[in-house]
Amino acid sequence: MGGSFNPPHLGHLALAQEARRRMNLHQVWWLVSPQNPLKSKSDMLPFQQRLALCKLMAEGHPWLIASDLEARQGTRYSFDTMARLKARFPHLDMFWLMGADNLATAHRWRRWHDFFNTVPMVIFMRPDVPSQGLKSPAAVTFAALRQSANSQAPHGWRLMTQKKLPISATQIRKALARGQRPAGVADARVLRALQLKNPKHQPKISGGRIA
Repeated sequence: MGGSFNPPHLGHLALAQEARRRMNLHQVWWLVSPQNPLKSKSDMLPFQQRLALCKLMAEGHPWLIASDLEARQGTRYSFDTMARLKARFPHLDMFWLMGADNLATAHRWRRWHDFFNTVPMVIFMRPDVPSQGLKSPAAVTFAALRQSANSQAPHGWRLMTQKKLPISATQIRKALARGQRPAGVADARVLRALQLKNPKHQPKISGGRIA
């Protein structure tokens, strides 16, 4: 599950939990992106801080791994990341997890045709963008590859409905900017780290953990 996680929130955790349950996954990896090529850098938290926040949220969930893989291997695009992973772990069955909002813009990804043809995908329907995702160029182009919701087939894509969680990273950042307590932040330590706006009071990060 790739993403900026800017910041991570309960919606990310709920998607990971639902995918693990319904697809019988052994692990879910949060691949924290150093910088999404399609997103602005202007309001992006530092990579190491986003990674540390993800690791805090993953505590208590041994099946959930927050990873800096993309930063370590220098990949910026999802296709390149998955190509490296499949080459490194050929014995593992892997699925790409994402929300329907990403399906709406998938045709802008690098080598998106190849990505859909080689990586089985699990796409979660969000309440705010269902029709947009299903009418997107990617969904229309690969309509024939769509599988049933819980299909374990090592190809194609399947659409799952997700419990309505009106939470987004954008809403959290706006609430923080207004000095309000944002909804959707699970861990008190994560909230404390996000509320520290003065750079000299930013939490110390050591080994991917916030001290």
